[in-house]
Amino acid sequence: MLHYSYANTNDHWQRLQRYAALSVEEMMRKGRRSTRVKQYLSPTFGFIKNYFFRLGFLDGTAGWIYALHEFRYQALKYRLLKQALEGKEH
Repeated sequence: MLHYSYANTNDHWQRLQRYAALSVEEMMRKGRRSTRVKQYLSPTFGFIKNYFFRLGFLDGTAGWIYALHEFRYQALKYRLLKQALEGKEH
């Protein structure tokens, strides 16, 4: 049985953008911060985790795109958190 969670890569990225915004709300409720370490290591580790550890490289281009979306999602999430916290300080 085939199951496609997303219609295409654009649909996948659109959903990840919504999830990033929701994650930021949750992280703010929990008092989390956006450190430089998180901003740089989380996206990198997200890519490595999905492409290598979860064997995304075996899926060819689709695995690469999925891992790249994970990188972009993590980067967006921590960038949005930083922006939200900076806006809260002013």
